[in-house]
Amino acid sequence: MKKTLFFVSIILIISFLFSVNFEEFNKLLIDIPDWKAEEPVGGRINIERVYTLRIEKSYSNGEKSFKIILLGGPGVSALWKPYSLNLSYDRDVAWRKTEEISGFNFGIYYNKNKKEGEIILPFKNKENIFGALIMEFKKIHYKKALTLFKKFDWKVMEEKVLKDMESTKEKSKNKKQ
Repeated sequence: MKKTLFFVSIILIISFLFSVNFEEFNKLLIDIPDWKAEEPVGGRINIERVYTLRIEKSYSNGEKSFKIILLGGPGVSALWKPYSLNLSYDRDVAWRKTEEISGFNFGIYYNKNKKEGEIILPFKNKENIFGALIMEFKKIHYKKALTLFKKFDWKVMEEKVLKDMESTKEKSKNKKQ
């Protein structure tokens, strides 16, 4: 599993080298009242049938902060693996679990002592994971983080990522012909 996460991390890091302004995605990363938002950054990489999309936007409010990350590509499924295997736990320091809201399954990891964690919502098409919306948060209680996470339009993001993945794949096929 570490090798898979390493591979996914390398692809996602490389994607920042190909930074592109994705207006249609940037509009989905909304501003939130009382939170200072940075400009979205992102990129896409296409290497031999490996298509990766990564757009992110950071938010802060005093010492509280969170980052929304929109991902697309085949390696994203590795990030969902611990949740898909129902590896839930609740310990003194931290917990991990899966939940469902409005037809979307998502996973939450929360460190109780540090008041930080992540929420990951996989985008699926016929049980294949092709993307995800991720929130990494610090100094925020998980219930507040979940409230902030719900402000984003998950369905539209899922549709846009799927469309982008299919379009990128098709363009790649046409170049080879």
